[in-house]
Amino acid sequence: MRNLLTNEIYTKTLSFFPNNSKPLLVEFDEINEVILIVSSEMKIYIVSTKDYSLQHSIDIEGALSFNSSLMMNAMTAIENKENPFLFITYKPEIDCIILGFSSGDLSTISINEVQSSNISLVSDEKVKLIAMKASPNQEHIIAVLSNYTLLLISYDTLSVINKCSVDDNDLSKVNESDILKEADISFKQNGDLFAVNYNVNNGYKCIVRDMKLNVFKGPARADNKIVFSVAEAPLDYMSSLVSFQPNGSLIAFYNTKTNSVFFSEKNCLVHGHFNVLSHHLSSLKNVIPVFLRWSFDSPMLLLVLRNNDDNKYYIQIYHRSNYEWSLKYESERDIPIIECKFSDIKSNELMIYNNENRV
Repeated sequence: MRNLLTNEIYTKTLSFFPNNSKPLLVEFDEINEVILIVSSEMKIYIVSTKDYSLQHSIDIEGALSFNSSLMMNAMTAIENKENPFLFITYKPEIDCIILGFSSGDLSTISINEVQSSNISLVSDEKVKLIAMKASPNQEHIIAVLSNYTLLLISYDTLSVINKCSVDDNDLSKVNESDILKEADISFKQNGDLFAVNYNVNNGYKCIVRDMKLNVFKGPARADNKIVFSVAEAPLDYMSSLVSFQPNGSLIAFYNTKTNSVFFSEKNCLVHGHFNVLSHHLSSLKNVIPVFLRWSFDSPMLLLVLRNNDDNKYYIQIYHRSNYEWSLKYESERDIPIIECKFSDIKSNELMIYNNENRV
């Protein structure tokens, strides 16, 4: 972790991991003061954020042994260097972990009892789970499926409350044979609105919806003096990353053609940007965005880039003042970054988890 005001760095290696164990999914849960880690040896580790001690270790294969096909598919994916895990959350009130698989399975795993259950969000094995995220108020979960279906799920019961097409068919059209391959979900801090950025028609499109799955409407496009409320048409130079300003109205995207951060209002119409590659990085030609996150109080924006030529990671933090963006912090990392975000409690603290199980 790094304090951005004092520039102090706090590093802790989690030594209880077996040799060659690699983190596949990491979630910083500051509300419950734990870090949730899913590892390559099919285990879940629950680590205290107070002293980084191991609170619990769960064998996924043992807990879900009743679903042998799910476990076999997950292990095969890991052997093929694919990640079968997309979502994890901790529910301390019932002492369990919710684990989401790319197959569309959502498993409830009890921590202290040999008890677990599993539901499937898909009825067709060809349909996969592409993205899943819980709302900040932990009332709902949003899921995006590869058949362009958007699911609204109850956080408490894990039942599907509502569903619709991800796409709104405005300036874009989903054909029956189309497959959604990339998507990202980002919530406004109060949990009332969320943005989904997804691939469609050889580009990427972002739509903001409320918790009834209604598309957010705002003045957008004039045609023959009639004003329509509509998002941008699919843009072929955007990545799937999206970040909703926690306490504001801006939404951030990454432009892969110009290496810039673009912004829109809640109507998802692009109207501002800044270039992100500093002089130090200007010679790099093959960088891709990995993380794009606002700080909790919104004046800072985190961008993590990976250089595909040497697999180095670059962390950049931008600060906004008087509508101008400036580079506040920049560092280079040789070890792959698995998770990186601003603290929701200490706004000047950056939390980083790398591939060698260091926080």
